[in-house]
Amino acid sequence: DKVEIEYFKNVAEFTSRGTWSSSSTLGCSLIEKLVLDEKYYGNQIMWVPLFLSCSSIKIGYKKAEIKVGYDFTSKRYVSNYNETYYAPIHLLSCQLSFIQSDKLRFIFTGKNLLDWRYVYHDTYSAPSRSFSIKIKATL
Repeated sequence: DKVEIEYFKNVAEFTSRGTWSSSSTLGCSLIEKLVLDEKYYGNQIMWVPLFLSCSSIKIGYKKAEIKVGYDFTSKRYVSNYNETYYAPIHLLSCQLSFIQSDKLRFIFTGKNLLDWRYVYHDTYSAPSRSFSIKIKATL
């Protein structure tokens, strides 16, 4: 019997300074506005998380595989003033695969298994718990 274990981790950190604007005043370019606008200087850009992390573990045994994933998104500010922020997000997902033959595989997937209700920004609500079934066939 053979047991396979794979572990993946991908971490990225995002920090930024300044702000963005769709218009300029008195002929200033957008870059000049970012640098000269002191009320936003040093603030985090709205909706951009301070930290993101994704990790997963995959275990295979005989003709079955299970993959469990965890995603974390840190707080994201509501505006460029950095006064209020959206709460951090923790998402858990799972995928079960059953290999019937070299050409046929059944895949069951569950996303956001903890049913974490969150708003990504403003009125854009992210989807709640979801499940899917796939049949992967090679002809």
